[in-house]
Amino acid sequence: MKIAEFLSKHPKVTNVVYPGLESDLGHEIAKMQMTDFGGMIGFELESMDASYRFIDLLKLIKVGVSLGDTTSLIEYTAVMTGIDLASWEKRTMGMSDTHFRFSVGLEDPKDLITDLDQALKNS
Repeated sequence: MKIAEFLSKHPKVTNVVYPGLESDLGHEIAKMQMTDFGGMIGFELESMDASYRFIDLLKLIKVGVSLGDTTSLIEYTAVMTGIDLASWEKRTMGMSDTHFRFSVGLEDPKDLITDLDQALKNS
């Protein structure tokens, strides 16, 4: 939740998808179904250039496709799992060219926020 809140307030982040945020379209349903909101966060940056720089600047958070590990992993969705999709398919799925999926691991949230922050500031 701390990481989703951080991302939602960052000026370089244009959208955050996380059911724990009141701004999320699924928040009311999630409140009824969940006692916690999980460790998967979707977010988008302002441009593809910024997205490529951002992912290259991460130090603690590792790039991965599976997103199933105890360590924090991130995926640049459009160029990793979405690489074989046509642009119309991406649009139909709501996948932008600047979308990331972030699987929060067991690291301290403060350390993860520090890593995200330094990458965002320099991207």
